[in-house]
Amino acid sequence: MSEKTSTKTLAIFITNDTLTYLTKTAYEDEVFYSEALRVNLSLNNDADILTSVEKEIKANLSLLLYYDSVKICYLSTPINIVPTNYNTFNNENPLFLAQNKDISYHKLALKNVEASLFFNSYTPIAQVFKELPNLKNAHILHIGKLLIDEVKIDSEKNQVFVRLIEQNLEICIYKKGTFVFYNIFNVITNEDVVYYILNTLEQIKLDPTQTYLSLEGGISTEDLTYEYLSKYIQSVKINEEIEALGPKYLLYKIFECE
Repeated sequence: MSEKTSTKTLAIFITNDTLTYLTKTAYEDEVFYSEALRVNLSLNNDADILTSVEKEIKANLSLLLYYDSVKICYLSTPINIVPTNYNTFNNENPLFLAQNKDISYHKLALKNVEASLFFNSYTPIAQVFKELPNLKNAHILHIGKLLIDEVKIDSEKNQVFVRLIEQNLEICIYKKGTFVFYNIFNVITNEDVVYYILNTLEQIKLDPTQTYLSLEGGISTEDLTYEYLSKYIQSVKINEEIEALGPKYLLYKIFECE
């Protein structure tokens, strides 16, 4: 009789000063998830910042174990969506902001678009991960890929997909099945959220009265954001399927993303 084996994977989501992680254990036909754990890091200007971050990370035993697969997903800027046939990248290209020593780019091929997503992966957290043997070879992702590639596209509609993660607002737009826009904005108030959505529609010349908006990330029908947007946009809906999963849903998506 063959020995039964299990597969263990780790998903990590990194913002500027926070990481959240979840472990997944697959045993034959059963899958078990841990609780999602959050580590808040104080990233001030202290000279010993890397030592401080390393200490906080190493205090979490699950981050020091070895896994069959590790995926690390960033919410970071700057980002650029670059067509596949654009191949003249070099250090003089302004897309890469190559003169900034704190910018380290990764490239991800997109599934729904003939393009790649380039993003900055530099944070003190990432620097510490590079020194940990169980994490240094992790599969690197960006939160934008999870939105651009995972949404349900309708070739007959102008669709706007919005995700709010803490004070980061992602906006992804498909114009009748064709990808036209993705970016991340820092927001503080309800008015900020409404402004960036409506201003983006104006910039790319989409009529709000002929646009379908999908919201996720804790925005509810009771929020002022929803009320304001409903006044201007033809169809505003909450992604109930995503919201039902709660705070873990991004980590579940990271496990699935390639």
